[in-house]
This record gives sequence, structure tokens and C-alpha cells, in this order.
Amino acid sequence: MQLRSVLDRDLPPLQDAERKLDALGSQTRDLLIAFVLALVGTVLAAVAEPRLAVILAAAAIATLVLAGRSVWRRRELLVMLLPLRDAYGIEAVRKQAKQFVTVARRRRLGGWLREVVAVADGEQHPPSSSVRVINARVLPRRERLLRIADALEEDGRDVHPASVALLHQVLTRPGMSPLYNPGLDEDLLDLALHRVEAGVDPP
Repeated sequence: MQLRSVLDRDLPPLQDAERKLDALGSQTRDLLIAFVLALVGTVLAAVAEPRLAVILAAAAIATLVLAGRSVWRRRELLVMLLPLRDAYGIEAVRKQAKQFVTVARRRRLGGWLREVVAVADGEQHPPSSSVRVINARVLPRRERLLRIADALEEDGRDVHPASVALLHQVLTRPGMSPLYNPGLDEDLLDLALHRVEAGVDPP
């Protein structure tokens, strides 16, 4: 059985993904409107028709749960699309990227890369005893990692949001990251770093 990595994208074609994002957004809005109407009906019926109020309250809860599910599904699809540069033709992806790729997040990721290198060099203790990067994979790539960290931390340096999103997933999803998981092929780490570097403007 082949393990899935952060580079594996079980996604529909981009046009279908865009339509799905729009459909989920519309569905969420419709469900929230239905929730508000059911909630108002519950309040109005509470005195005159208590049994009806109970039914409307149940309907309000059900629609709110469904709205939450739609929000979650849309957010998960956006998370999957953010590391794909081709997906930035979709307005919803560009909008999400603006919220996701902040100066603070870039600096945190840069600092995280430096910490990963420092741990592999033996200069720091691992921050976690249960989740650790594979030092043997870090050391041959330490200069690449540090160059990416420099780019992320440098004000005014252009780094494509897809590169930031992919790096974030490499660092934050240990089970799916070749940086942490020895069950994933080491070449996947080079592929991930190549894709990150492709979105980094030279100094």
C-alpha cells in the first residue's frame, strides 16, 4: 500500500473545483438563511404554539449543522487547492490566499525551517519527543532550507502563496510529509522543495 503525501492531490479538474466551491458557498448561505428563519419562527411560536416551536428549533439545529458541514467541506477543498499555482485562476483561492499568507505566517515558517536545521545540526533539542523530522533528510538539504527561510523572512521578497501553503503543509502534516515520515520516499521531499523554490523570487 502506497502512503499518501502532501503532494498527492485527489482533486477534480480545476473548472469542476471552482464550480464546487461556488456551489458550497451558495449552499452555506441558503442554509444559514433557513437557520435564521427557523430560529425566528421558534421564538414567535414559543408562546402560542409550543409544539411547533420544538419542531422549528429542531429544524434550526439541523440546518446549522448542515451549514457547518458545507463550510468545512469548502474550507478543506480550498486547503487542497492553495498549494497549486494553477488554481490561482479561481477567485476564491486567491481570496483565501490573501488571508492565509501573512507576514507573520511567513516569518513563523522561516523560523520553523531554521529550527529544523538547528535540530539536525545538533544545536537545539527537538521541540517534541513524539514528532521529529528525519535529520538524515534535513542535513543534505540544509542550505536549500535556509535559503527558503531567508526568502520568507525578507520583507518585500516575493514568494508565491502556493509555495507558502505547500511549505506549511510539509511542516504541519507529519504523517503526510516526507520531512517526518520515513515511510514516504525521500525523493518526495526534493520534489516538494523544488515546488516551493519555484515560487520564490531570486534575491
